[in-house]
Amino acid sequence: KGDESKYLVKLECDSSTSTGSVDLIRCLPKSLNILTGFDDENKPARFCLLSGSQKTEFLDVVSKAYPSYKPMLIRTSVASKELSSSLYPTLGADTTLPQFRNNSLCEVIRPTQHEYPVWYFFYGTLADADVLSRVIGRTEDKASIEKGYKRARIRRGRLSMLGDKYLALVDADEDSVFDGWAYQVKNQNEEDSLRVYETAKYEVVRCTMEVMEGQGGIIKGLTFRL
Repeated sequence: KGDESKYLVKLECDSSTSTGSVDLIRCLPKSLNILTGFDDENKPARFCLLSGSQKTEFLDVVSKAYPSYKPMLIRTSVASKELSSSLYPTLGADTTLPQFRNNSLCEVIRPTQHEYPVWYFFYGTLADADVLSRVIGRTEDKASIEKGYKRARIRRGRLSMLGDKYLALVDADEDSVFDGWAYQVKNQNEEDSLRVYETAKYEVVRCTMEVMEGQGGIIKGLTFRL
């Protein structure tokens, strides 16, 4: 799994700072990866996710623009997401085997790397609307988030324990069935917030969900695998 360190920088500066007005946006890369969440005081906040090289460039620009200001950077890790044009990676599937190869060179395997909105299979803490609304910075929409969950089932996956506290989804055989919830992630910002929450201990993989309510149906989506 990818383990490159990432860094979060809070975009709203502390109002008590004596450095005057600090515009961090103009010090950041042109292509911003903005996440929403909550700060240590439980207040809504925006963060920018930076790679190691972007962090170095950012600190250099800030030091020149605001010599007396020291931005606070939070080191974090992010669940990897590297979806190929083949079925790799897919929950419970060894994609080197013939039965898991593309039917044709023209076949588009979905979801693709940058496809949004995209369905996710959630279990554990992310199956709780309180937790999910905080992670993606939408606490005011908690009611609609709760309504967005659909009972769902996947195959080729089973639960394991990460340490003695957290549930984790791992590969299993065809006969293994696991129930959880399907939820449609709206955009990359929401997805990146989820990837930061899950950390680099997990990776994003494809899975097939069977919806267990309403008219049912099959959904091609993603989930977090240990």
